[in-house]
Amino acid sequence: MKPKLSSPTNFNYKYLVLALSSCLSFSVHANTQEQYEQTLPLTKTLSDSPQTTAPSINASTYSKVLNGPANQRMGAWLSKEFDNKQDNDLKPYSESYYEPAMVWQTSVEVAPQQTQQTTLITDLDHLIQTKPSIKNRLLPLKQWLQSLSATGRVVLPKQDPRYLEANPNVEPVLRTGDKVLVHTNPNSVTVLFDDTQACRVLYEAGTKAKNYIDACLTTLNKQTQADEAYLISPDGTVDYITLAKWNAQNQMPPISGSWIWVPDAKNEWSKDLAQEVANFIATQGVNLPLPFGQNDNPIKLTVSEPETTRDLPISSSDWGVVGLLQTPSARMHPQGTLVTHVSHAEPYTQYNLLLQPFDRLETTVRYSNIDGVSYGPVSPKQDLKDKSLDVKVKLLKENRWLPELAVGWRDMAGTSLFAGEYLVANKRYGDFDFSLGMGWGYLGARANIDNPLGAIDDRFDERGVDNGGEGGELSAKTWFTGPTSLFGGIQWHTPYEPLTLKIEYDGNDYKSEPYSDKNLNTKDFPVNIGATWQDLDRGIALSAGYERGDTLMLGLTLQGDLSKLGRVKPKAYQVKSIEKLPSTQYSNLSYRINLGQGDSDTYTNPAIINAFSQATGWKATDLSISQGNVILNVEDYGGVFINERLQQGMEVLRQVLPAGTNFIQIQVSRYGEPVGVFNINPDTWAQQYLQLPPPSQRIDHPLTITTAVPTSTSLDTQVVSHTDLPKGSIRFTPSLQQSIGGPDGYLYGIFANANADYKLWRGSWVDGTAQVRVVDNYDNYSYVADSKLPRVRTNFGEYMTTSRILMPNLQWNQFKSFGNNWYGLAYAGYLDPMFAGVGGEILYRQPNQPWAIGMDVNRVRQRDFDQHFGLQDYEATTGNISVYWDTPWYDVDMKVSAGQYLAGDKGATLDLSRQFNNGVKMGGWITKTDVTSEEFGEGSLDKGIYVSLPLDTLFSQWSSSSATLVYQPLIRDGGAKLNRKNELIDLTAPLDKSALDIKNPMAQ
Repeated sequence: MKPKLSSPTNFNYKYLVLALSSCLSFSVHANTQEQYEQTLPLTKTLSDSPQTTAPSINASTYSKVLNGPANQRMGAWLSKEFDNKQDNDLKPYSESYYEPAMVWQTSVEVAPQQTQQTTLITDLDHLIQTKPSIKNRLLPLKQWLQSLSATGRVVLPKQDPRYLEANPNVEPVLRTGDKVLVHTNPNSVTVLFDDTQACRVLYEAGTKAKNYIDACLTTLNKQTQADEAYLISPDGTVDYITLAKWNAQNQMPPISGSWIWVPDAKNEWSKDLAQEVANFIATQGVNLPLPFGQNDNPIKLTVSEPETTRDLPISSSDWGVVGLLQTPSARMHPQGTLVTHVSHAEPYTQYNLLLQPFDRLETTVRYSNIDGVSYGPVSPKQDLKDKSLDVKVKLLKENRWLPELAVGWRDMAGTSLFAGEYLVANKRYGDFDFSLGMGWGYLGARANIDNPLGAIDDRFDERGVDNGGEGGELSAKTWFTGPTSLFGGIQWHTPYEPLTLKIEYDGNDYKSEPYSDKNLNTKDFPVNIGATWQDLDRGIALSAGYERGDTLMLGLTLQGDLSKLGRVKPKAYQVKSIEKLPSTQYSNLSYRINLGQGDSDTYTNPAIINAFSQATGWKATDLSISQGNVILNVEDYGGVFINERLQQGMEVLRQVLPAGTNFIQIQVSRYGEPVGVFNINPDTWAQQYLQLPPPSQRIDHPLTITTAVPTSTSLDTQVVSHTDLPKGSIRFTPSLQQSIGGPDGYLYGIFANANADYKLWRGSWVDGTAQVRVVDNYDNYSYVADSKLPRVRTNFGEYMTTSRILMPNLQWNQFKSFGNNWYGLAYAGYLDPMFAGVGGEILYRQPNQPWAIGMDVNRVRQRDFDQHFGLQDYEATTGNISVYWDTPWYDVDMKVSAGQYLAGDKGATLDLSRQFNNGVKMGGWITKTDVTSEEFGEGSLDKGIYVSLPLDTLFSQWSSSSATLVYQPLIRDGGAKLNRKNELIDLTAPLDKSALDIKNPMAQ
């Protein structure tokens, strides 16, 4: 993690004036005759000799080329080479040797880099042709890049030979013609502009990149709009860095030997093309001369300031969305962020849950407790609870001249008590962030301007009656209509890093509050002030404010980037000798294995497959070896870090299997029924995971996935190592269930669970769960929602309180692979806490394909409220046809189901989720059926959102389970599905090759 840097302690108020004026004015820049004359000689020189480059090399850098021997590991070879060298200047850890600049060049990368160079030149040509006005400025750059040679350089994870030797999985194996270049310290930083003018500046530790750029601009008498740049470090890595007041970010300063590539913002570089240029320059190494024989002698810094740029603070408003206090802003959290937020400003207590599934989409669900307002006749002693959904969409990203721009809806799918829409813009200047917006509805009640949309259509002048009613319906006809108000404010990131101060002008007049008497409500002071203290490392923020002229606000925020979750897992140990281990022990195994100098007993020892089980978290049962081919069968397949598990398992196998092994098949079974096979070539695998291959030689997944053949001969006749799995297992776990927002307030229950399963025969098992209600407040439950449909879900209170000992599930299952990519599942028993019955599912799913289609049919009967063995009279037939699609857009998974629900209503459910690179999912669903709103219950749709957290991301040991946080505004009888415990889409998960893309952020 990059260190946090100190910030300036003084604020000059002229910055505020400059920032405000920059939002209201435009500047037009043109190339001056002087600039044109500066580039003309370079163009003329290139026209005479397009392949000419200056032969001079920076005299302050001394380098040597070491020719690597083929088929040797780089770390081990370099360690010996350095020990034998007499040149002390180039020995590691000597005063002159500069480790970050060590370069590995391999001939296999020359051709790919030549292709990279050709693509880059083509892209530059396109930019020059589409913008003739900048031709004279960029033509020298194109010709200089053309003149450079492809070096074949590959970025190393570290330049320390001892580190590479100790980590063979990231250590290159040298090929014929490979070279290693070592250097002394160049003691300079090079700045390159997009017209190829450049200079070197003497290095000073910790100095910000902008100081080096400014020194060169002064020396070269240049004018360049330098808002962003690319820092090319001597180790070959490239970092995007920011230079302006509007885009400052926490970043590391350049180190000695770095190049800073500065594209002029006036030339309208795309980030992709600018990155291409930087990436190719990075292949050249620190000894790259300046273009066209420019003076290599380094200049001195005119100003040396420590790197103090900081990230823009992002914090929650009173309403949970990113904003100031009462008003939203256009800013958003990074994608993958989950925020829980609670605030109180009399008479409202807001409970908010924010999900940021994409960079440009923010969603927030909310419960609002209104003090002193009764829920009504159904629960007169309970304060009113309002449920709402907010959505904000980013329209523009900020640049030098344009602000960040977003449009949003508050309470767009709730009861519409606080419904409103807004358009808001943000512009940053250093530690200040200015926002200005326009609000409608609740956010525009002050009505200080006319609705600008009224010029388009008269209907926008008046806000119609919102038909949100009981909630759940969109009132699109009222959006952006009626009274309109400006709102805005300023956020200041103080010199004290955690503290941010806020001041805002609110667009609400406070006299249109729900259930308030306008004549008695005297609040009318529109300016709110507040402060937020954030500790981003711990994911906590505290906020306080003084609002409406007389109201104190307090808030608490807990947040984190779920897409970065991951834990270090146990590694496969280096083998020393054989230990005979109990055949059924799978947890906390300590194992060591050895071939035993060819002892054939090695393979009959269960330690091998026990070791594989420990390394992967899966249960290996049988190992067979026949004519150089290996088949290993595993059960209990699961988790999200599949690729890492396979690497750990292969680390075990490669140490114990014969050297002549040709092929390895890891077959995944479910209770003895084969599903899918991982087909692995050991040589290909070793080239990818037991060394660092050059980029052009890397394979995303060095294996294939095929469907297991269900009619294949049993492995028993070939098995050379076997471990008996226990027929059954039992696991004890705690759980928490909670409900918030109903008229009975916050309800919760803490349960102790016993989860058991028992294998009957191939593909058949019984599983179930018993619960003890340890601590709860479900006795407070009294409200039963109005429903004209059969009560298939809304009487959940009786199911929670009738008995303290519960049995949510107990069922028999039969899984079967029919061949030709068809799978079936039959089941019978107590299928969910409220229904028992029988059912079946079929699924068509091809290996490696992003789609599948299935159907389930169930005949069920309602269970007694005690969740024991008794049944009630209500019966139903329910089922769905379901289509699953892993879409190619933004890692979105889609499931569409259509059929008949438990209450007899018919309709469809759409489930969309975003899966991040570490396996965390954020998603939501919506169900619409054929019954009327009155019959459906409160609202007309069933909807909710959820977050799924694989336990692999939370704990250091392997786990196949996940924790799911579900937010469902109301429990309804309409659109209710059977909560089936086992589904074929999960049982056939080994067929999904995209699962191999999920990576542990903490893995090496």
